Amino acid sequence: MNSVYNKLLQEPNIDISQAIREITRNIPTTLNLDHNKMLLKEVSMQEVEEAVMTMPLGKSPWLDGFTIDLFNTFWSFIKEDVHAIVENSRRNKTVMGDFNATFLTLIPKDEGAYSTNWFRPTYLFNSICKII
Repeated sequence: MNSVYNKLLQEPNIDISQAIREITRNIPTTLNLDHNKMLLKEVSMQEVEEAVMTMPLGKSPWLDGFTIDLFNTFWSFIKEDVHAIVENSRRNKTVMGDFNATFLTLIPKDEGAYSTNWFRPTYLFNSICKII
């Protein structure tokens, strides 16, 4: 089983250095003072709310079991806490361990799946981590 998914998730053995140079040639290699200030400024409630409200609804639950629908429905009750978590992550330059988890799980493609080829891998992310 391990070899099937190792092979599935590996990148092909091709030279992508030219493609990387083309993509990155217009990206500045250093930040100017204005860029740095923008990246270090406090995250506003409006920015967090926009991130939450623009996520697609009705998706399957993430690692924490909550779809983004829950965040939308109860936003008026939880927005201060969510904003505090996002801002705390920015200030501390880290995401709390409980929020920074991703799991790979296998979902059967058909009922009665018994072979690794009959499963598809999917990742479960924490909702807060996606918002951050």
